[in-house]
Amino acid sequence: MKKVMSSLRHPSKILRFLNSRFYLLPKIKKSQRQFFENFFGKDNKEIYGYLDEIDVNHAFSNMISEAFRSIGMEFPKLSKTDWPCLMYAIVRKMRPNLIVETGVWHGVSTNYILKALEDNDNGRLISIDLPAYIETGGQRTFNPYAVKRTQIIDDSGKVKNMDNTNPVPKKDKMIFLPKGQEPGWIISDNYRKRWELILGPSEQILPTLFEKDLEVDIFLHDSNHSYETMMFEFEIAYDNLKKGGLILADNIHWNSSLYDFCNVHHLQPNTYLAYLEDPNLKHPFGGTQKL
Repeated sequence: MKKVMSSLRHPSKILRFLNSRFYLLPKIKKSQRQFFENFFGKDNKEIYGYLDEIDVNHAFSNMISEAFRSIGMEFPKLSKTDWPCLMYAIVRKMRPNLIVETGVWHGVSTNYILKALEDNDNGRLISIDLPAYIETGGQRTFNPYAVKRTQIIDDSGKVKNMDNTNPVPKKDKMIFLPKGQEPGWIISDNYRKRWELILGPSEQILPTLFEKDLEVDIFLHDSNHSYETMMFEFEIAYDNLKKGGLILADNIHWNSSLYDFCNVHHLQPNTYLAYLEDPNLKHPFGGTQKL
């Protein structure tokens, strides 16, 4: 009630809530539904069941929040529209034997992938990361390619971020790994038996990794979001992807790499409005499927 009364005293908050709850959130959910249909067909009761499964697993989300809280940072519970939850549902649905990802950072999405593998009782994850340590410079902004952040919305329509003009501030300490911690430091010991972490730039690691003739079910890009790096990763992953396998990527709206890659290989890009970072509602998450 206090929150309601507070909102009534601030008309701008009411307008933002109404806009997010009745305009933006329906767009996100429609986009998610279309994303699932494009990959898995119209009957997606199973995959939505997996979204519900991870959404109500409060012990899992609390574990992540407590890890961040231990170093003085707050991390809110992710909603069913956030793409790490989407990754959980996709992994549960596909039951992959092998996933390769680039970009680990603190390990939030990695944790969701490993949780899905553990719940499947099958599969392993190989992660590649060039650590963002503050003493080595790291990446000083979430948003180095000048895309403007707007809003992030949870399932209730609550706006998590309302900065329509500027990138996330450079001083945001969550950008850097905690001193003395490796990428994926928040990952539960319960899931580490399914996980291999390789440190270094993907341009150096992936060619050597794929010399082992690995058969990859899912490849996830979330490392350096430059056009050159994304195109390199898509190309080398595609050559080592199983038929029917998925290439997925975050921040695809920062450049045209996914669309150019799909055009070259005559593939259909499949995108999702996973969060709101662009005022034109460009989809930030997406991928394609090897035919």
